[in-house]
Amino acid sequence: MKKVPAIYQFLVLLSVLSAVQAALADTAADLKQAQGLYDSGRYAQAEALYKRIVTDNPRTEAALDAKRGLAMLYAKTGEDALLAQTCESLTTDFGGHKDMPSILGQIADECRNANRHSVAVPIYQYVVDH
Repeated sequence: MKKVPAIYQFLVLLSVLSAVQAALADTAADLKQAQGLYDSGRYAQAEALYKRIVTDNPRTEAALDAKRGLAMLYAKTGEDALLAQTCESLTTDFGGHKDMPSILGQIADECRNANRHSVAVPIYQYVVDH
């Protein structure tokens, strides 16, 4: 078998790394866009973009950020069933993540800010218990 010169191996590796870097930059831009849509009250569009990020990047930091965005959106809009599903998914997929208590606290704060204390209390309790 013919040996591939090291320069060609290096060039292939470089192109793969460039593609990965471009994908990460695209995901970061998508997260920023989704947050902007959320901030401007365009919740349906933000939700669709957050869901796409989760689907395209399962169990990554991007998915964590997108699920946090979805949970905040559902907390704000009063979609309790979707909020519960998203929080369960967050704790299942990222339960050991160092930022999980803070993330859940932010979600509970969003519920509290929307005067939905009965939804916020169990989330706060989960943080205390875990």
